[in-house]
Amino acid sequence: MSDRLRALAETEHKWVSITLNTAFYADQHAAVGALERLVTDDDLTGAVRGVSLDVDFRRYCFRAAADLKLDVFGPHVPPYWDWEEELDFSFELEPEVERRIRDLAHDVGIVDDLPDDWTIEDLDPGPLTDLQRELMRSSDGEP
Repeated sequence: MSDRLRALAETEHKWVSITLNTAFYADQHAAVGALERLVTDDDLTGAVRGVSLDVDFRRYCFRAAADLKLDVFGPHVPPYWDWEEELDFSFELEPEVERRIRDLAHDVGIVDDLPDDWTIEDLDPGPLTDLQRELMRSSDGEP
């Protein structure tokens, strides 16, 4: 998987993020290894064009990890598959994997502009992150 993601990273940024996110659901340790390979590769630089802003490629890759904690969409599966009902499924990011993501984010310097108490969710560079958090709080009954 890591080799294929590396090859996609040259031209297909969106697929890298989606595939990496889905990989975390299948094998967290392999996925964080692939994330590490992508964000430490000095040949993979530049910006990824987003809907409303350009995002550094390394920061963009961390979106896959942030999505796991935001838990808005779940794994990317065909829209006709009601996987939550068909499978007895729950997902929890393993503490060791979360620590590796945090260490990696620190090592590559993408947390330099974040507050000291940053969370994995803060690694999502998109403008909708705050809106997603607000919607999640509302659906959980929080004010």
